[in-house]
Amino acid sequence: MARRTLADAVWSSAYPGAGILAGKSLDGESAIAAFFICGTEGPETRRRFVEDGGGVVIQPAEGEPGGAHIYQPVLSFENKMLIGNGSHIESIFSTLSDGKSFGRAVKEQACLSMDDALAPRITALIDMGENDFDMDLRITKAADPQGGIMRQSFKYAEILPGTGYLLNMYKGTPGNYTDFEGEPIAVELGASIFDIVADIWENLPSHERISLWVGATNMHSHRSISRIINKNR
Repeated sequence: MARRTLADAVWSSAYPGAGILAGKSLDGESAIAAFFICGTEGPETRRRFVEDGGGVVIQPAEGEPGGAHIYQPVLSFENKMLIGNGSHIESIFSTLSDGKSFGRAVKEQACLSMDDALAPRITALIDMGENDFDMDLRITKAADPQGGIMRQSFKYAEILPGTGYLLNMYKGTPGNYTDFEGEPIAVELGASIFDIVADIWENLPSHERISLWVGATNMHSHRSISRIINKNR
């Protein structure tokens, strides 16, 4: 699969909604993960990311009440990382803790209900081994207007250094977007976490971008570094 630059892949989606990036660093030493959210109006535009114990929680901006748009999109445990665009991440964690598989956990999740419409759930699991890691990216979305559900899974192993995969909720423009289609977009990753942060944030739609988190976890030491950018305080 031909790779695109990360900047171009992010820029080409005028309204992605939310997105997950997962891949391997250019030096081949770290798992790279990123999650971002966008919003067009209402409470979803007044949120921010806060780091929490190796993961991330979404909080309302200063002076704003909580609500359905507040959840934990990044959760780390037992050399694994879960990433997703809704509170289903906590349900999946509970299912995994009961010894069930990631596939079973995702299968129990329906689409997100947003503004009387069914929105895609996007989810990723990065599973760190001793010397490498595997990735499983999934999307659950409406298959038809009658309520049918489509679940797609994209599994990656032996990932090439400097390669990532980008999975968005949507494609199209604000007010005229549809669910993401096809495989996650294969992208080239920059040499540092700062390059990746810039490639994503600077190419998200400037009026709709809300928050971005990017993390890098060394495969051998399992030590992590991360960066957050918030539009709101």
